[in-house]
Amino acid sequence: MAHYLQAKAVSDDYAERIHNPVYKRVSAIQPEYRIKHVAKDGSSATYRIPACEFAQYEIDENGFDFYAHIRPKIEELKTSHARYEALCRRLDYYAINDRMDALAEQECDAAYELMQTPAPHWAAVTWKMDYLFGPEACGKSTPCYNLDYVQPFFDDVKRLGGAA
Repeated sequence: MAHYLQAKAVSDDYAERIHNPVYKRVSAIQPEYRIKHVAKDGSSATYRIPACEFAQYEIDENGFDFYAHIRPKIEELKTSHARYEALCRRLDYYAINDRMDALAEQECDAAYELMQTPAPHWAAVTWKMDYLFGPEACGKSTPCYNLDYVQPFFDDVKRLGGAA
């Protein structure tokens, strides 16, 4: 438990002090990468254009612009993306996010290790139950875990309840 609580404390502290403030700043200007177009006849289409696909929306080698009807929006999206990328670089967002991912992985590994450890008493089973199904687990929905992850919890309940 001490190992898990230490990993969680480090992860939570980094998230609160470093990751989350930077994440809020970059996500506030992150483009949606969708362009909605309404044709003259009233029909509409939504184009999903991630940055990695910008080249597919360029004017072809013969000078034909298949996307002329949305060209200004494409250029606006590219400009917004460039601003977003510049802010990410300036704030070192990708390195910060990678560090957050590594800390979260350490926390998850410690939790997994704790879940695999047989609960010595009902308080430990209660902790596992809250971890798996409590309000912090997955927001407002019941999470779906690999049986390898939850089976030790069920085994603890059976064992401590006298059914094993």
